[in-house]
Amino acid sequence: MVPAIEQIETVPEFIAALQRLRTQAGSPSYAEIASSIGAIRTARGLPSSHAAPGKSTVYEAFKPNRKRLDAALIEDIVAALDVEAARPRQWRNAALRLTASGPLHLPEIVELGRTPSIERFVGRSEELRIAAEHLRRSATSSIVGLPGIGKSALAERVALHLTAEFEEALWVSMRGHSEATSPVDPEALARALLDRWQHTFEATRVTEELQRRLASRRVLLVLDDAVSAAQVKPFLPVHREGARVLVTSRRPLGIPNELQLDPLGHDDSLALLDIEGDEPGAASLVGSCGGIPLALEVAMKRIRERPNWTMADHAAAFERQGDAFDPLHQRIRGSYAALPAELRSALTKLALLPGTQGDLDQARWLLGDADEPSRRILERLAQAGLVRVSNEAWSMHDFVRSFATANAHESTPPSELQQSFNRYVEGITTTTASVLLSLEILGTHRVPWLNELAIVEFDPSDARHWLDTHIAAVFSTAAKTVDNSDLTGASRLSTLMYYLGLVGNDGEASLELQRRTRAVAEQHEDRWEQMRALTREAALLVFRLGRSEEAALPLKWAEDLCIALIDDPAVIPSLMSVKNSQATAAALANDLPGAEKAFRELLPHVRSGPDDRLEFPVIVNLVEVLNRAGKVGESTKLGLDAIERAEELGYDREVLALSLNLTDALTESGDLETAFEISERGVEIAKKLQHQVQLGFLTTSRSVLAMKQGRVDDANRDLEAAKELAGQTRHRELTAFAAQAEARIVFASGDLQAAEEAAVRAVEAGRASADSARLSSSERLLAQVRERMAQS
Repeated sequence: MVPAIEQIETVPEFIAALQRLRTQAGSPSYAEIASSIGAIRTARGLPSSHAAPGKSTVYEAFKPNRKRLDAALIEDIVAALDVEAARPRQWRNAALRLTASGPLHLPEIVELGRTPSIERFVGRSEELRIAAEHLRRSATSSIVGLPGIGKSALAERVALHLTAEFEEALWVSMRGHSEATSPVDPEALARALLDRWQHTFEATRVTEELQRRLASRRVLLVLDDAVSAAQVKPFLPVHREGARVLVTSRRPLGIPNELQLDPLGHDDSLALLDIEGDEPGAASLVGSCGGIPLALEVAMKRIRERPNWTMADHAAAFERQGDAFDPLHQRIRGSYAALPAELRSALTKLALLPGTQGDLDQARWLLGDADEPSRRILERLAQAGLVRVSNEAWSMHDFVRSFATANAHESTPPSELQQSFNRYVEGITTTTASVLLSLEILGTHRVPWLNELAIVEFDPSDARHWLDTHIAAVFSTAAKTVDNSDLTGASRLSTLMYYLGLVGNDGEASLELQRRTRAVAEQHEDRWEQMRALTREAALLVFRLGRSEEAALPLKWAEDLCIALIDDPAVIPSLMSVKNSQATAAALANDLPGAEKAFRELLPHVRSGPDDRLEFPVIVNLVEVLNRAGKVGESTKLGLDAIERAEELGYDREVLALSLNLTDALTESGDLETAFEISERGVEIAKKLQHQVQLGFLTTSRSVLAMKQGRVDDANRDLEAAKELAGQTRHRELTAFAAQAEARIVFASGDLQAAEEAAVRAVEAGRASADSARLSSSERLLAQVRERMAQS
């Protein structure tokens, strides 16, 4: 008679009832029961190689001294016994009721065969080789990575790769992150392994006996999905002889020979999906999956279910359907839910980073004045497997970021998240401004709000390195401030990006940023910010991108706004920029009278304004235009008078800027003695102000001047010094100028072959710079060299 399972009140009574049920079924062996369970689970869709529990696992379920029950296993045992009127689900429910503290879930030990349970396995050849080599030379190894990244699949392939080298290969799911079951109890697993190997042991010496058995047996033990170091510690061999243990975990457990698993690359992702890379939508679909095999499997299943859809259709569906990757997000949720409250909040703040990788400063800006140092918080999140930390850098996968962002308001108030991002914007704005000042790309006199920032000094080489490694983050942050309609943040960052765009970074991206900032200013009905954004947009079109005709309309709009606001002296710098762009556009079109007219129209405005410094940049540009127009005498007089006034006022920067243009003008006019004198004064000021870039330009001009004076050794010495400064500052315009000067000096020496090679380098450097005028003059020089070669 079947026991009345619903009336049973204790675990011992339950076990006794289960034993009677086994007797009623004809007393099948534990191995037979395990085999029947395997067949049942296979029919449910589990891989046959992992379906059947171990004989010892079934045996443990019938032991009378148990304190907790594995409800899922009990259900399968009852189904396998197949006793009429015994309802497996009723037995499962009773087991759950009796184990109120949660099921222990006995470990299932599976012997790996020769056939992998996961048929499609793409890439990972190098990781497979490394992991196998670890286990050949050492007793332990671990594979660590995000949920769904393919740790188990790789571990299985490693085990199958090494099976022939061992007596047996065993697989144990440690169920560290299972929502349906509790993690495997290490002592229960140790007992199950010793039972499997028919090794007698005393109850108080389980770990000692297990280590003895591991040392004497050539077994490969894979412990999949471990939750902690304590869970796997008893199984890590203390001797190199005998067993090998491979552990997979979402977080580092301190196991020797750790292998951090990265997402699959683009080509491997395409191969796993079995699609062509040039098919429209394929790249977008692969990008949506982020190189995570579980996400790719979800996509692959969708592709098979919808054979009539194009890849573009699938890509669009994944973009619009927020829950498409729920299986992956559910796995991430397990790791997220296990975090203490302060780490959940920290993760949501770090997810605000506009980009995939940050440094400690960026983490500090986002986290603010936390009780713990930012590095320690990052290390704790890395231990949870949710971020990666390497030296001074950290990163977060897009799936973790999207999950944290979607669940941010569960752990962190919206106002706190906004404060976090505001700190980040202020931090990256201040650092970017400090870097640009250190690289002499802008000055505080050009951007008044820089005085509101806590500017720090950078060594030029450190500043250049920071810019090289953070430029994408700066652009991304600027774009995010625009998306958030943060006009102040957008305006400041787009201003900094404007100066970066002028000196050779991505001019098109900077131009787009100015246009988007202007749109935000229009939404806020802020005419000042509209005018400034229009002015920067036009300047980029003229000076950086060489599209002067396209700049005509934004220049007209900007000029109209300037005139409308002309009663406010603060508008003068913007009007200067507008007129400067108009004049330069005219000069590029060889309309030198138009350029001269624009500058002369501007002079009365700047001279009547509150800042008498503003006239000098206008004069610098006017001197250059007059010189190009052949009005050398007029340009020289204007420049010398301006230098005299600037020196009287103590304006070193303005004297330096004037001396740069005037040296070249005097050299071209043949007044070499005055040119040398002016350059000497400029060099002295450049050294005083520690302006390496301007010093480089002046030194380059002096090399050409020395060449014209017949001082060949001085010319070569100055040229080498200029090239060294160009290399140190990595300033593209200076590099182009020095390359052109070298070509001119070599040309003057009469070595036409070397002159042609130098002129070609000058043209290449001109193309790499933002100086279209320098490029044009280098191209003319190359044409002159080749014409001379043809004549000779």
